[in-house]
Amino acid sequence: MKTNMKKLTIFLTMLATLIGLVGCGDDDSTPQPVGPQAEYPLVLMTQNPTDPFNGFLTAFDELPSGDVDPTDRFNTVDVTSSQGMIPFGNSIFARDFEGNDGVLRYDIEEDGTITTGQFIDGGQRLKVHVVSETKGYYADLEQFNIQVFNPQTMQRTGEVDMSSAIQGDQDVQQVLYMISRDGKLFAGFTAGPAEFSTFRDAVFLAVIDIQTDELEAVRIREGASFLGDFWIRTNPFVIDANNDIYMTALGNPFGQGNNSGLNGEGRLSKVLRIRSGETDFDPNYEWDIANELGQPSVMRSLFIASNGSAYTCLLSEDVRTPDLFSLPVYRFFQIDLANQTGSVVPGLPITSGFGTATLLEFDNKVLFPIQNVDMQFNGYYFQDLSSRETGEQFRLTAGGRPRSFVVLD
Repeated sequence: MKTNMKKLTIFLTMLATLIGLVGCGDDDSTPQPVGPQAEYPLVLMTQNPTDPFNGFLTAFDELPSGDVDPTDRFNTVDVTSSQGMIPFGNSIFARDFEGNDGVLRYDIEEDGTITTGQFIDGGQRLKVHVVSETKGYYADLEQFNIQVFNPQTMQRTGEVDMSSAIQGDQDVQQVLYMISRDGKLFAGFTAGPAEFSTFRDAVFLAVIDIQTDELEAVRIREGASFLGDFWIRTNPFVIDANNDIYMTALGNPFGQGNNSGLNGEGRLSKVLRIRSGETDFDPNYEWDIANELGQPSVMRSLFIASNGSAYTCLLSEDVRTPDLFSLPVYRFFQIDLANQTGSVVPGLPITSGFGTATLLEFDNKVLFPIQNVDMQFNGYYFQDLSSRETGEQFRLTAGGRPRSFVVLD
């Protein structure tokens, strides 16, 4: 009897302890970790001003401030082709550090060092979109089919046959950018008689089933042009809190006529939307953003912060190449995508650097890349999401202009 009572007492004590632990877990008000869990969650790529392609890659364990020399850090990697990058997990995917055409995985280790994984051969201006740890897609300007790969092994595993998406007898058909949602891959593409040309009056979108890698549909929307972007360093597609996709149609980025240059003429720059659960463009949504905000078109990237605030970068005046690349002629806007309104973000300088408008959020701040030769400034400004205060976050004292800055997942 005593033995049984002793066993019962031990059992009840263990049960009470277990219940107490469960109860403490339910009532525990200790904040849980949120946001990036990487030890070095911020990765910066810069571009050397003396060379149009090479630069530096480094990682930070906290948001830098003040003067920053990325060339003098313990974990800096030289890159021959600083063409931007995308993050996934504790890795980034970018061009080979020697500048070879294709995609290389860089891993950010716990101690901040940057190591390289395997390399996949590909064409120039390669676009990459990672869906999961074992599946991703890449596309380049040299072939129309979208390639499938395993991000862990960095092996090509197949391709999406895009032959049924070909638009007539156009000589060049190219995938511009990709985003995924609800088991579908959405790939904007262009078609034209020559490289870097496009139909002037329509955009094209391929809808692909991620499970089967088969092309399901081709969507065509007239009245806009150039859906997405050639570059990996911009982000022209975003998904909002309602699960709606917003897409930028850059317009004709090369003006009209042989001698017009990049001066804003003839562009059909628009923002388009695909509703949650849909795979076609919303027929009731089209924002002629540049003209309605009083700008001469050409928008670079979209970004939505955690509080729902959205941002883009617009050309602020009509200029021709090469001024489009070198002069500070772009301005950042805060926009309301649903209601189609927007205004200049106050306190930010105008910026140059065509194609370097990738924004990010960290420590409750939105960070804006700024290159302004008149101010002799290369670096980042911030806007605090709570107070709306803006100011200088950090200045690059070496290594060139900001090329890409990402937060690891």
